[in-house]
Amino acid sequence: MKKWMRFVLLSLGFLIFVGALVLLNNQLKNLSYIDIVNALKSMPKFRIVLAMFLTLSYYFILGGYDIIAFKYVGSNVLLKPKDILFTCFISNVLANNTGYSMLFGGSIRYRLYSVYKISMTNVTKVLFFSSATIWLGLFVLGGLIFTFAPVSIDGVFKLNFSTRIGGIIFILLLVLYIFLSIFHSRPIKILKWTIKFPNVKIVFAQILLATSDWFIASLTLYILMPGGYVSYFALLKVFLITQFAVIVSQVPGGMGVLETSITLLLPNSANNPSVIGALLAYRIIFYFFPLLIALILLCYFEIMLFTKKLIIR
Repeated sequence: MKKWMRFVLLSLGFLIFVGALVLLNNQLKNLSYIDIVNALKSMPKFRIVLAMFLTLSYYFILGGYDIIAFKYVGSNVLLKPKDILFTCFISNVLANNTGYSMLFGGSIRYRLYSVYKISMTNVTKVLFFSSATIWLGLFVLGGLIFTFAPVSIDGVFKLNFSTRIGGIIFILLLVLYIFLSIFHSRPIKILKWTIKFPNVKIVFAQILLATSDWFIASLTLYILMPGGYVSYFALLKVFLITQFAVIVSQVPGGMGVLETSITLLLPNSANNPSVIGALLAYRIIFYFFPLLIALILLCYFEIMLFTKKLIIR
């Protein structure tokens, strides 16, 4: 069954990826390649540097998820924050670029945390906790924005609907999580899993970190957009919808899905070379730039670990 489900998920992700590329090609067929290149060249350098700084800040805050996750797990192994941040940076970057974050991010986390004698059970708990934290941030921002400032999606895939219902569902899930954390201190069993909800302090730390991360990720894209094209709040609404589609699709790095969703939802973006240039810059800065750093760090880590074992022998 697990092999069958994995095959279905991989096939679905591939189909979504191909479909997104086809849609994106249709959206951009009136644009000139040279116009996009010129838009990239004319992008102010300080915006690029600022976007790179925000990207690194985003992944740094992601490391905070695991720091509070270990407090929730109550692991007896004491890890230095720098070791947690190092591990999280590599695993989160690789997970974001490969898709299926629970699979790839979890395997990298276990490989690195095993050096510090962290059990697979505790790594699994930390991984699920951090994944839940990401969703909490989406529930907070998406719940408030989609409910009280709903986005109307007309004519996309011949659909016509508002995000208000989704926003209400997000708020209800968020309230339920907080309620269970306050009033249900004992673990509860759901099917084969036993779930223990964190205390209120940890829950609000989750919400604070995750909300900050979503703001930073969207702000990174906003900074790269042409000045005056769209307000930050308008872009944030589109960005949240786009990221929800990216998470659900599980396409590696949201490749094609992110770009297609934004060009479909932002008015006149498909015919604006500066917007397409901004999306390409965002892809490079937010995904490829940290990936390069993560691969260098992982290579360094493995070499140092191998060298240490040789010296001990």
